[in-house]
Amino acid sequence: RSWDKNFDVTNMRLYMGAKITDQISTYFNTEINNIAAQEDLVKLLDAFAEYTWSDLHHIRFGRHLPASDRYNLDGPYYQNSYEFPFNGISMYAFKDTGRVEGISYWGQIDGGKFKYQFSAAEGAEGRGNNEDPDHLMYTGRLTFCLWEPEPGFYNSSAFYGAKDVCTIGLVGVHQSDGAGTAAKPTDYTAWNIDFLLEKTYDWGTIDIEAGYFDYSNHGTGGADNAGGSGATDSPFAGQGWSAGFSYLFPEKATILSIEGTPQIVTRYTEADPTGAGVTHQYTQNQLELALQYIIQPYNAKISLAWKNTHTGGAVNDTDWNEDRQEVKLGMQFQH
Repeated sequence: RSWDKNFDVTNMRLYMGAKITDQISTYFNTEINNIAAQEDLVKLLDAFAEYTWSDLHHIRFGRHLPASDRYNLDGPYYQNSYEFPFNGISMYAFKDTGRVEGISYWGQIDGGKFKYQFSAAEGAEGRGNNEDPDHLMYTGRLTFCLWEPEPGFYNSSAFYGAKDVCTIGLVGVHQSDGAGTAAKPTDYTAWNIDFLLEKTYDWGTIDIEAGYFDYSNHGTGGADNAGGSGATDSPFAGQGWSAGFSYLFPEKATILSIEGTPQIVTRYTEADPTGAGVTHQYTQNQLELALQYIIQPYNAKISLAWKNTHTGGAVNDTDWNEDRQEVKLGMQFQH
């Protein structure tokens, strides 16, 4: 309704890790964000240990990212776009910030050409007034790399010309009595397929990414936000999908004595709630266009982005079917 102007330190993370023996490693990560309810508070992000026997066999337990989609395993700082995708993407009923408390078994074959990841964790217990703690959430992911491998537990959505990849991921999520109410619990089931292609030519590097998600509460409604702690409604029910394209210029540039590579990025994301409550029954979508300056892949980049967000919402909401536009100049630094 008006062009507000704001400065914001949206997020800061501190990463710590230690290798105790050749087989045992530990990790402890924190997050400071600028969400109104948690402004400037330091919270636990990850706290887990991992046992490694070989490339084929790893076990990690504690609070960590479970087997899930590419976007969640990217995290917010290894996306091709500047920010995490809009609603409908990676909206599984995990505990907080895409994390769960549980155990994961994973491994890889042929240096990461094929990866398998399976998790058992505390998921949606307590949602929808369903306080039954007896049922764990089970998740699994299979990753098939048709070109060069993507080794490791985590993913990235761009390699900035370092390798050519064509990768497909399949994910399944299930928790018995993970939705509904205490009086009428229902199961929670979700799945997704995601795809990444990156190819470098003499004239530049193209990156194509897409994902489709399907979430079911088996007859009960769901909110339009499955994340965060303290939610009392059922997880999101419906479908979501996203598609993105980027072009990385072949030549570096120098701006203000800083060398980097220009990149053009666009992404469209849509969430379509089904069987949801009256206040969350309309399609939401977001289109973004950005010009980025890649100084050092993931560790230093600057993004100038325009977004148009269609809010959806109920008929009597003040923002019903409203289009909101945003222009953002963002900077990301990691060390």
